[in-house]
Amino acid sequence: MTKRKSFIIHIDSLNILDELSDDQAGKLFKAIKCHQLGDEFEFDTLTRIAFSQFKNQFDRDSEKYIKLCEKNRLIAENRYKNNATKSTTGEPGNESLPSITKTTDNDSKSDSKSDSKSDSKSDSKSDSKSDSKSDSKDTVKTNEPFLIFSYWKEVFKKNDSAKFTPKRLKAVTNRLKQGYTLNEIKQAIKGCSVTPHNMGENDNQKAFDCLELICRNGENVERFAGNAQQIVPKEYSAITERNINNIMDLELD
Repeated sequence: MTKRKSFIIHIDSLNILDELSDDQAGKLFKAIKCHQLGDEFEFDTLTRIAFSQFKNQFDRDSEKYIKLCEKNRLIAENRYKNNATKSTTGEPGNESLPSITKTTDNDSKSDSKSDSKSDSKSDSKSDSKSDSKSDSKDTVKTNEPFLIFSYWKEVFKKNDSAKFTPKRLKAVTNRLKQGYTLNEIKQAIKGCSVTPHNMGENDNQKAFDCLELICRNGENVERFAGNAQQIVPKEYSAITERNINNIMDLELD
């Protein structure tokens, strides 16, 4: 089969680029290039997770393309056999083929259109069922960690120097795999921001607000999420007050 000269990237898959740095986005597109050309690529953890949703789409598109090519090939073969059988002119074995070669070129276009429509309907039903099961986990692994990271940056007013390091990504992903939901982890981030000890009201006067700490284990997620539900005392530090205002602004948006 002739190798495809192009491939499709769905627009909704590009949303993940908003959560990546320029270097991370560059690695992602190098991975896409190597995958399409069949070259080897050494993945780091972040690139592998970001690439997974693109790979699923590429594999589905390739499978549909192979099926369509095979169907068109069978149609052309059957048409050739039928025309050869019906031909009554010339000696056996000397049937002329110009009409067949012309119709295969023209008909393959019309057949491919009709076949692609029928395939798209039948395949979309089967794909939608299988994709809903197989892609559900991939959605958790690709989209939700970046949403959590963005929320953490907004709550604590982190600048662009704060990166989604592999250590932070691993902690967030492990909690999602463990069954904690996106909203529960957001509640934990919110709870940490209103916990005086973590905001610098301690002997070292140091803030402990790292995303990896919040998601280090399930106990931390539950403890910080519980703090978010508690009534904050009337007297609290300026840092805690600032974080409360930040959260209120986010919830009003």
